Amino acid sequence: MSEETLHTFQPQLEGILNYVGRLQSVEVSPVSAESLPTEATVRQDIPLQSSEALLEELQSAFPDRVDHLLRVPGVFEKPKD
Repeated sequence: MSEETLHTFQPQLEGILNYVGRLQSVEVSPVSAESLPTEATVRQDIPLQSSEALLEELQSAFPDRVDHLLRVPGVFEKPKD
């Protein structure tokens, strides 16, 4: 591998390894197959009315918005610093 390629991939590999380290620190309890549901749970999708005050409170707490639309980062975008 050339020095230039090494310098390109080194920060990316460090980021991946840091992320894997974060995942390894998550505590999870073991799950047995008996505790998993055998049938899918299905419920009706019923819209509920919300108050205008609640809507305004949620929108005002959101960091990036345009009018009444809430903007979220794309899945494949690099996060903003």
